[in-house]
Amino acid sequence: MRAVDDNGTELNAEFTLESDGDTIALIMESSGGKRSAGRPPRNRDYNRALELLLRRLGGLSAVITAAMVETKQTTDLSEAERSVIDAPMHLTPMTDPEKARKDLVRNQGLVGKKSYKAGTNTKRFRARLKVPGYGPEDTSALAAVLVGRESGHRPAAPDAHELLDPLDGEHMSTVSGHHFTLRVRSGTAWVVTDDFPAGEPIPLESVQEVLDELWSTGSIKVDGPVGTAGSLVGAVLLRVPEIGFEPVAGTASRSRRAGGRQGAKTFAVVDGWTLARYRTEQSALRSLLIGGVEVADCALCGHSFPVGMLVAAHIKKRSVCTPEERADLKNVAMLACALGCDRLFEDGHVAVGPDGVILVAEPTGVTGRLADLLAELRGGACSAHRPSTEQYFAWHREKYFKG
Repeated sequence: MRAVDDNGTELNAEFTLESDGDTIALIMESSGGKRSAGRPPRNRDYNRALELLLRRLGGLSAVITAAMVETKQTTDLSEAERSVIDAPMHLTPMTDPEKARKDLVRNQGLVGKKSYKAGTNTKRFRARLKVPGYGPEDTSALAAVLVGRESGHRPAAPDAHELLDPLDGEHMSTVSGHHFTLRVRSGTAWVVTDDFPAGEPIPLESVQEVLDELWSTGSIKVDGPVGTAGSLVGAVLLRVPEIGFEPVAGTASRSRRAGGRQGAKTFAVVDGWTLARYRTEQSALRSLLIGGVEVADCALCGHSFPVGMLVAAHIKKRSVCTPEERADLKNVAMLACALGCDRLFEDGHVAVGPDGVILVAEPTGVTGRLADLLAELRGGACSAHRPSTEQYFAWHREKYFKG
């Protein structure tokens, strides 16, 4: 099979996927040969395709557990003698695919050589993969993700439901600086503000129309009222630091520039993959925290909930995380219930101490259900606290805790 890049171009490089014990194996065919009779060299897009596959695997937080050259000349060698990596390679949405590719191929030329003169670094090799959510029986499903869309088609806009669902319960801001909480329920996005505590409904069909326009034309206006689809999409885009926001007078601009938020609010995008990568990161985060179960526990109150009522909440706000912190999916987030714990933590009413004990800051005069919730949480144990997550909880205590 061959991969299709984000512009719909099929790359000339063959690869296959197959089950390999309890892992999935990616077999990359070699590149080389001389041009003859007008025919190009075999698998001439080897490097481009490998970087594309590594980037997509990074979006799935895959781990390359082993990689070894697999050619006719190396059939008599042990796996250790054919190996091209010394330790597992952990791929994340922030992995540099070019560097990862070079790390995989730089030692290929020395495998099986009896002299110090190295051979080619575009040999046939096998990489064993561990991919969250994919087992040896899921090679076809993983292949569909790695291959990409059909040749000749532009990348489709992300699905509105898939894009917004991981953000359910998140507190966000529009490009105009208006704050709101996003709720996603039964085909509708609800924008909850102080003026509209019950939420303003935005049909996901309307959000999809805006996304389709963005992917089709390259820009959209996002300076509408807080309860409009364009404003909501703009708020989502602002959460992706890798995409530049550019104020332009009209919608013709297709350029990209970081910073600058004055003037007419139009969002220009030239790299659709960046948003797709962010969406993939969120899905990977949720998958890592929840796994394949249907019921899980809130890390703060400890109660069990259907997974649809749990939020994959960043302990340290994603917008201020470094690339390395955003890639630390196992530690930078926790599961919090949408019935209250997520909002209480986000607003700083509760925090987690260095010993893992839940701290509570009660505003003067608090009564009713809020007082009851805070009383229930005070002194409890946070199941997400451990040495590797303490740095993120410490950031939250310093920046947000009201106690």
